[in-house]
Amino acid sequence: MDSTQKALKNSNPVLPFKPAELAKWQNGEWRIVFYCIKPGTKKYKRYTRRVPPITGIKKREEYARKMIDEINTKIENGWSPEYENTTSGAFSPLTSVFDTYLSRLRKSVIDGEKRKATLVSYESYINQFIEWLKKTENENIMTIELDQEILMKFLDYIHYDKKNSATTHNNYLTFFSAFSTYLLNRKIIIKNPTSGINKKKQTEKTRTAIPEDVRLRVFDYFEKHNKQYLLICKLMYYLLLRRTEMAKIKVSDFQFQEGVLLIRPEVSKNNKKQYITLLDDVIPELKQHIKNAHPSLYVFSEGFVPGRTQINPKRLSYPWEKMKKILKLENHHQLYSLKDAGITDLLNAGVPAIVVRDHARHHDISVTQKYTLKGRAANKELLVFRKTATQHP
Repeated sequence: MDSTQKALKNSNPVLPFKPAELAKWQNGEWRIVFYCIKPGTKKYKRYTRRVPPITGIKKREEYARKMIDEINTKIENGWSPEYENTTSGAFSPLTSVFDTYLSRLRKSVIDGEKRKATLVSYESYINQFIEWLKKTENENIMTIELDQEILMKFLDYIHYDKKNSATTHNNYLTFFSAFSTYLLNRKIIIKNPTSGINKKKQTEKTRTAIPEDVRLRVFDYFEKHNKQYLLICKLMYYLLLRRTEMAKIKVSDFQFQEGVLLIRPEVSKNNKKQYITLLDDVIPELKQHIKNAHPSLYVFSEGFVPGRTQINPKRLSYPWEKMKKILKLENHHQLYSLKDAGITDLLNAGVPAIVVRDHARHHDISVTQKYTLKGRAANKELLVFRKTATQHP
């Protein structure tokens, strides 16, 4: 890295420049002339700004001095004539712009505009990117230097070097697209660096609904060894709750008189208030589980009993993994597979897809119908009918 590049990448966002001066040309035209090192190079570039004709030499000189002061002040504050339409934030360290971005995102979470899970994910993406910048000795780049080349190298690092999936690659790309839009709207950059970067093709998610005999073995195991955790399994199978939702629901969310479970906006995946119909299969155990518990308590805290502390959703999977080893289940039989099984079993029982969609809180019925395709065997009578129809048009 040469000396000029080091100057451009130091913590001070001010670019090296030669102060603006007035040049009076023989043809009567006046120009403000100044020099700045072009970002990413080690050479000065000459720039000029025309001083408009004004009646009276003193008035024109006074106007020229104001132009000089304004240009010098702008350059000292980080502006570059290479990027006329950008703000001084373009030459702020990228790390400081990330800090501001996250600060505003935290405010959006508090205001209920964004989900906390989004904040956690974005913080992780930014931390990974900063770590990569440090490894490549680019931790002090200015925001304006965030370009397509840098992002493509980083995304390749995430996908190939760290051996992450196409889904992870695409999630990072989605984040940088949102962050770039934030920068564009504030005129910190003039071009979206994610333009032209394509998402990687993702393999279709394979549904691994747990067969009934396996599910019954699981329920029997927890009936004997951990009844609190059995309730977690049943809520996932019968009410189709997500792991994160179970970690956040409170005693007061269960409204037995109305026969529903309230999913508060801060709990739901789409940040909207929703209701889930309570099924008789879980109501008796639920009432026993939260018996005498204060309405403000989390339903599943430490030890999977009601408490004041919100449990980490990941911990809800620990007993499941232990049980899998003891019962020697297939690796693809995950805790969330109970939710897949619950949806599949409802569809196979003849419950209309639109009803299952609402119960599972899918945003589109096509999502629900995927479970039908994955979970239901081919209808032999229909296959015979199609074969017959083909032979006798």
